[in-house]
Amino acid sequence: MTPSRLVGTLLSPALRLWLRSQAEHVDTLTVHVEGSDRQILGGTIPGVSLSATGVIYQGLHLRQLEMRAAAIRINIGQVVRGKPLELMAPIPVKMTVVLAAETLNHSTSSPLLTDALVDLWQMLVEQAPELLEGRAIAHPPQPSLQFGEDYLETQIRTHPGENFQDRSMEPHLVFDTDRLAIRTQLDIVDGHILQLRQPCRLIADAKQSVPMQSLEGVQLDLGPDVDLHTLAIAPEELTCSGQLMVMP
Repeated sequence: MTPSRLVGTLLSPALRLWLRSQAEHVDTLTVHVEGSDRQILGGTIPGVSLSATGVIYQGLHLRQLEMRAAAIRINIGQVVRGKPLELMAPIPVKMTVVLAAETLNHSTSSPLLTDALVDLWQMLVEQAPELLEGRAIAHPPQPSLQFGEDYLETQIRTHPGENFQDRSMEPHLVFDTDRLAIRTQLDIVDGHILQLRQPCRLIADAKQSVPMQSLEGVQLDLGPDVDLHTLAIAPEELTCSGQLMVMP
């Protein structure tokens, strides 16, 4: 393969600029682009790999991000004329993501993670209404997330008396609030489903736990664009690897 002068003088800087534009913050970013001038001028990059640290994406704080993609179609004609780089077709991206426990407090303010946790809690309550015991999810729900040794722990605010489906509560009203907590291990099913294993409800400030058989095997579908390969949870971080379909 003939080394590409376009990579060093044009494409690598354009790709770095595009990647940084997708995130709110990046501490370090290393990009390696493969391909000859002929291939790239034809509008296809044979391969790109990147490594980044300290990434903030839609409020989600990532300690480390590793990505690898192949056969990437881009708007090379416009890039040559100084226009921003754009993807011309969906691409499968192999990636490894590390989410650190030390930045979870920042990440749980992210709409991306907050919405996912609220959806998870709604599903849990639908499967096990006894979780609420006459209470309801508060507004705002303020979900939280913690890592343990091979398990996740999530909490959410509750208050007495309101129906879970009623999101019309006036925000200035003050209720006696409490927090509901669930701890569970997770299994990967078919690459795009997370399945609860040995879930339990935590009580007495998480010093006691009650098994929740009604939640055993409950599944959370991540969608057809996700193919998760590994998921490792430790007190200090969560690491996952797999493939994600990136759309133009």
